[in-house]
Amino acid sequence: MALTDTHGGFPDHLLPKDYSRGDAPTINGQETNTNLCKDWSGKRRTLLARINRDNVLFEKGTIVVRGNEKIKPGTYVSIIRGGKEFGKFYVVKVTHAFTPYRSYVTTLQVGRGTSYITRLQADTSPYYREISGGGVR
Repeated sequence: MALTDTHGGFPDHLLPKDYSRGDAPTINGQETNTNLCKDWSGKRRTLLARINRDNVLFEKGTIVVRGNEKIKPGTYVSIIRGGKEFGKFYVVKVTHAFTPYRSYVTTLQVGRGTSYITRLQADTSPYYREISGGGVR
């Protein structure tokens, strides 16, 4: 996609559809453009509010797991405890630590975790799910 840059450095692809630019727009053109921008910005604001409304429920943090070179940034990991999925996390950053003859661990920086949401929607007490064994898959 080629980005066209005109009139003061504002790219055309960010404007509402049917928006007309001109050096000297007519009065009707100004009203039309103003209404188009108001409608577009109102729809955009509503869309962004709907997309981000649950952001306060998502979790972020660090998870240390047994070494796993298959986990890469941009993937999702699931936390499994007691045979049930405890939550999914988006992996932002991965760090591997290898100590010869001792250990190999992978540290994940994660975001947009859903374990709190999963706990809220559980039909039983999350305590019993959390005390039983599990892991990351």
